[in-house]
Amino acid sequence: EILANPRWQQPQADLGALLGHGHSGIFNLAVARIRAADPTAEALLHALAYARGNGFPRSDGIWAAAAEAFTDQAVTDDDVERALDLAAPYIMQDTEFGCAVYRLAHRTFTERYLVNDQAEDNEQSG
Repeated sequence: EILANPRWQQPQADLGALLGHGHSGIFNLAVARIRAADPTAEALLHALAYARGNGFPRSDGIWAAAAEAFTDQAVTDDDVERALDLAAPYIMQDTEFGCAVYRLAHRTFTERYLVNDQAEDNEQSG
């Protein structure tokens, strides 16, 4: 996040304020930054919270199709490419059955999405 936000690169920047958020809080800041830059990229990141096994493959539009559940726009391979650039520190490439797959880089990131989605569902039903 320091490299992605010029504010944190200033000599007078209070990095303690950033680091005080902890890794979950820093991820929340990253999600807000990614959403502001490209909402479709954030939808792709969000979809990874629901990946099973080692992650979603990029091939055959599987990851893009999953992300469409979190946006009202069609998701293309170009969107996946942008998401991989914007959210690179938060996405991990792995393999499953000889195919490249992608997942969130830390379980805390998955939990953040799942908890927020559950809270949102409770708000809508309550």
